[in-house]
Amino acid sequence: ERVLLLGLVDIIFAYAYDNRINEGDNNSESAWCIRKLSPTLSWFEKFTDDVQEVVYCLYRRSLCYPLYRNYDLSVLVLRDTVDIFKNGKVYLLKCLLSVKKLLDSYEPYYILNNLYVTDYCVYKTLLR
Repeated sequence: ERVLLLGLVDIIFAYAYDNRINEGDNNSESAWCIRKLSPTLSWFEKFTDDVQEVVYCLYRRSLCYPLYRNYDLSVLVLRDTVDIFKNGKVYLLKCLLSVKKLLDSYEPYYILNNLYVTDYCVYKTLLR
């Protein structure tokens, strides 16, 4: 269960980054950005240690890959990620469904939904 939650953190961070950069409006690079920022989606990473390892990896990726590379931006996105988790299961599921919709709309990324995002959506509905 810990591995699942740590993977969920990195997917939601990637979603929060894209959401903050585009102010809620997706663009043609949104699916690429989410896939590239999330180690789970881009490299099939399985985190086993702790949240600090995930945050370190997410900061590193957010300072290397996207168009806007700024440490302060990464800190804000991490706060957004924490807020998403604090808002509860329903809001988190809405975010996952947004990611699913984005990845479904681009041909090479739809397989990531089959591998990860759909299962995370089901997993979130089963959690208490």
